Amino acid sequence: MQLDALTAHELQYHVEHLLAEYAHCIDDDRLEDWPGFFIDRCTYKIVARENVERNLPLAAIFCDSKGML
Repeated sequence: MQLDALTAHELQYHVEHLLAEYAHCIDDDRLEDWPGFFIDRCTYKIVARENVERNLPLAAIFCDSKGML
């Protein structure tokens, strides 16, 4: 699929579909499939709201590759 050939509505549909698939994967406890939503070089981190509010970068979970996921 060529993203630059899509209309804004088509792109929105595909993004919403991807987000729904991502959520279903987690909700259905298919965690072994979850890394498939990422590219090899990625960053995934979970930062507590309190740390965000205080501008503290410490993450409770930090993965810097698909392999770490």
